[in-house]
Amino acid sequence: MSDTHVREFDYTVPAAAAGWQRNSVIIGVIGAIALAVIGVFWHQAFMRGYLVGFMLWLGLSLGCMALLMLQYVTGGLWGLVSRRFLEAAAKGFPLMAIIFIPFAIAAPSFYPWVDHQTWWLNFPWFYIRAAIYFVIWTALSYTVSGWGRRYDEGPAPSLSGKLQAISAPGLILYVFTITFAAVDWVMSLTHGWVSTIYGLLYLAGQGLSALAFVIIMLWLVSKYEPYRTIVTRTQVHDIGKLMMAFTLLWAYFSYSQFLITWSANLPEEIQWYLHRIRGAWAPVAIFIVMFHFFVPFGIMLSQEFKRSLNRLWMLAVFMIFMRVVDLFWYIAPNFDAPHPEQAGAFPELQVLLAVAASVIGIGGLWLAFFFFNLRKAPLAPAYDPQMPLLLSMSEHGH
Repeated sequence: MSDTHVREFDYTVPAAAAGWQRNSVIIGVIGAIALAVIGVFWHQAFMRGYLVGFMLWLGLSLGCMALLMLQYVTGGLWGLVSRRFLEAAAKGFPLMAIIFIPFAIAAPSFYPWVDHQTWWLNFPWFYIRAAIYFVIWTALSYTVSGWGRRYDEGPAPSLSGKLQAISAPGLILYVFTITFAAVDWVMSLTHGWVSTIYGLLYLAGQGLSALAFVIIMLWLVSKYEPYRTIVTRTQVHDIGKLMMAFTLLWAYFSYSQFLITWSANLPEEIQWYLHRIRGAWAPVAIFIVMFHFFVPFGIMLSQEFKRSLNRLWMLAVFMIFMRVVDLFWYIAPNFDAPHPEQAGAFPELQVLLAVAASVIGIGGLWLAFFFFNLRKAPLAPAYDPQMPLLLSMSEHGH
């Protein structure tokens, strides 16, 4: 297929995206107001909910940035049809840095190590590390996205090598920074408990969230030309297989952490799990095992299901919901001292309301910023070397 044929298509973002952005702002503002009201009356509930929502939407930006770099390293048409969504989501770190500020201000009031700070866990160094994380993430995402946008301007034969050269070490930086951030912001909420696989759990969850989000966005834009033609069953199948792989990866890391803790049988380690599998938390743990792994894994065994975007997007929405439940199960119990009389105590209604307000409020603002970034560039990189192959496959019904 000729380069002229590739440029005949109009890859402009659908006009409906302006409405999506406007609605996201409205939802975000309503959620933020509700969250602020909760913060005035129920401080502890506010912080639990705020951290769940923050980690969910930060994880989406991180997961999309990691997938973007992974696609530049490995190639694949699945990344070509989803690249603009990955770029727009990966550029959400300036917003998330602002959203992190209320959490950072309130942090000294709920971290258990505040009264016995060490060389690593002390608040000046805590804030410096957080700033380092956001600087690295922002620099990586904007550099990779900015270079990728050059494919809109014209052929760039040397660009592929440059993107690979920055993406490979970028992925290593991502793994290290998300590991330290997860330990700083979530794991350290439980004094004395450690897990060497903790950061990888968040890595797998972020990849799963990002793939689910890409599927939802593909379903939205596939209603419009030329994406109605470009997004074929082959690319959908590839992304569906990747979502299945990350579901397996998340399950593997989760079970590995549990198995290591169970086999060690140390009181300071098993208490973390006992607090989450007793009382009212037990049904939540069972629900996560069943619906974060077994049910979606069984559904995705069907090749035909993974090829159908009209089916896969519904599972993708459900998987993002399960990511909320999983983060809630990891974060909320940390705020309760795990004494025997409190073991299994389920958070009160205020916490559930705070989680809902946080997920909706932060999510609305995040989506508004996402659509703002998405509308700045065409939905497909017209001069990417793989575009002729993608359009050729579309024309032949592959």
